[in-house]
Amino acid sequence: ADPDATWLKKGSKSNFGYKAFATVDDEGFINKTMTVPANQSEINKLEEMIVEAYEFAGDKGYDSKGNRQALRKRGIKTRIMYKKPKGKPMTIWQKRFNKAISKRRFRVEQTFGTLKRRFKFIKASYFTTKKVQAQFTLKAICLNLLKAVNKIQLILPQKQLLIR
Repeated sequence: ADPDATWLKKGSKSNFGYKAFATVDDEGFINKTMTVPANQSEINKLEEMIVEAYEFAGDKGYDSKGNRQALRKRGIKTRIMYKKPKGKPMTIWQKRFNKAISKRRFRVEQTFGTLKRRFKFIKASYFTTKKVQAQFTLKAICLNLLKAVNKIQLILPQKQLLIR
């Protein structure tokens, strides 16, 4: 059994393992990765994931006053989706803001989808957080290399290579 992995219950589903976080730029390249046991909340991990950027877009899991202040303190525009307050409806402004943010967050979702499909990063292959973090980092490097090759192919004119 893995000594670092933990259980997490979300709704009616229970999962055993880890959570993987990635900071992704506008083009889908991964800048930073982090792996933690599944029961740790992402709301406390934002400051460790911040990189030099113009803005930070995140899902509702990062919504807190502390996270918004940490981003503002570093001069980064906050694009974190709002959670619905307990017992109150969301304001129209918050709904519109969330809709606008969700349209831009597809890069992160697309990146994780590619990691799962192309690089088979559905389950951790190793025990301990350190080894799973190494696996995630290597898969992120592979994804970045794949994106770079695809980008070069789009830029360079297509020439036939003749081999004798």
